Amino acid sequence: MEEKVVLQEILNALNEHSKQINEKMDKRFLEVDERFNEVNEKIDNLTKKVDGIQINLQETQETAEFAASKVIQHEKKLRHTNTQ
Repeated sequence: MEEKVVLQEILNALNEHSKQINEKMDKRFLEVDERFNEVNEKIDNLTKKVDGIQINLQETQETAEFAASKVIQHEKKLRHTNTQ
C-alpha cells in the first residue's frame, strides 16, 4: 500500500513539474512570437522605404532621360544653325 502512495506522490511531482515546464515554454513561445512580430514590422517598414526609394529613383531616371533628350534636341538645332 505504501508503495502506491510513493508512486502516486512521484507521479504528482512529475505532473507538477510538467505543468511548470509547460508554463515556462508557453511564456517563451509568446516572447518569441512578440519578437517575430517586431521583426516583421521592421521588415514591412523597410519594404515601404525601399519601395519609396525605387519610385524616387524611377522618377529621377525619367527626369534625367528627359533632360538628356532636350540636350540632344538643342545640339541638333545648334548643328543645324551652324550649317546654314
